[in-house]
Amino acid sequence: MSHRTCPLFLLFLCGVLAPVTHGQAGPKSPIEHFVCHTGFTPDQCRIRMSVLKRALGKYHADDLGEWSWVLVRTVDWKRILDSRGFDSNSPAFTYLPGKETFFDDALTTTDSVRGIQLMEIWRMPIEELLDKAVRHELAHALCHEKDESKARMLEERLRSRTPTVCTTPAT
Repeated sequence: MSHRTCPLFLLFLCGVLAPVTHGQAGPKSPIEHFVCHTGFTPDQCRIRMSVLKRALGKYHADDLGEWSWVLVRTVDWKRILDSRGFDSNSPAFTYLPGKETFFDDALTTTDSVRGIQLMEIWRMPIEELLDKAVRHELAHALCHEKDESKARMLEERLRSRTPTVCTTPAT
């Protein structure tokens, strides 16, 4: 069974750490779920998730409302991407129906072989690649955009802090 059919359900069954949620109290408060896929220690999850949260916070990702942000260990990343027919050099992907975005853990640490590979492939420091991946996946999420070229344009608008105009109707 793939993550596309019930990703979070499977993640929890496989022993994933409980999601960390934040937000202000009250019924209108958006709830973000921060989840580490299997294999992280609690300390690894906390430290790496703090890096991802900082990157997401720059772009007000909490405006999405209910959404899950999932870190996947690099050793599992290629298998997950290959099973979905995605490019294994992609550092992140979003599953719109499940309101979930998945990130390669190599984006959140500066001491990994995979991080060095990604920096060479994308020709940018890992911190910039994390920022780019966050913007790109937010473009998909905010506008329910499936088209990669349109998401790249929206990503650039987020980078330049230009108001984002979505052309895809929300579902």
